Amino acid sequence: MGTSSITRVIVDGEVKVNQYCQFDGEPTSRGIAVLGFVRSLQLEGRLEQMKNVLRKVTLINRCETDPELDNSTYTGAPLTEDGEGILTRVDHYRQMQAHNRFPETVELLLSQGKLTAEEACYAMAAERRVGNDLLPFLLKHSFDGVTLYTHDDINPEPDELESGIESVFTIDMDAETVEIWWQGETDQFTFEELENCTTDEIDTRMDDLEMTAYEDLDLDEELAEMLLN
Repeated sequence: MGTSSITRVIVDGEVKVNQYCQFDGEPTSRGIAVLGFVRSLQLEGRLEQMKNVLRKVTLINRCETDPELDNSTYTGAPLTEDGEGILTRVDHYRQMQAHNRFPETVELLLSQGKLTAEEACYAMAAERRVGNDLLPFLLKHSFDGVTLYTHDDINPEPDELESGIESVFTIDMDAETVEIWWQGETDQFTFEELENCTTDEIDTRMDDLEMTAYEDLDLDEELAEMLLN
């Protein structure tokens, strides 16, 4: 579903990831995935490893370097001839392997030596279907000198973002919190809380958060009942 989101990660007081994604941005989809990823970091004792991975990332704000976003992908990555070729190559192979999602295809091509580390990182940073899938990719490979991009100002609160962004998932590695912002409503988990939450509890809270959008709509009784159940 075309629900736009941003996955944002902060470490040492600096935004290191501000990844736009055009699809599946609901709390019950990518929101649960973000919470599950952080929960796994906490349970596996890999928080410091993730912080060290993020410290090697350079985030380029294209709003500052190219305000018109000329020749950029949806995420803000520059769309050079080489970059377009990389994305086309991955997408062509993905279509040949019909069951594969874009991130899975990048992983496969990287493992087969058909993409270099630099090309794989660019593909993940530039593609609008990747979103929070970027985080386990970075953790798994821990490449040096990864460059990511943003097409949005990284400073505003979610309520101040440009129209069209329906959800923002903010992982604050310093405060050890995850905030899920959805169409003006928020829910927040501490890392410790996530460690002790069951998956059912997380699912229920994300379902409740998502439903607030429908509760505020002026819908006829039958349609409201269908959406809320």
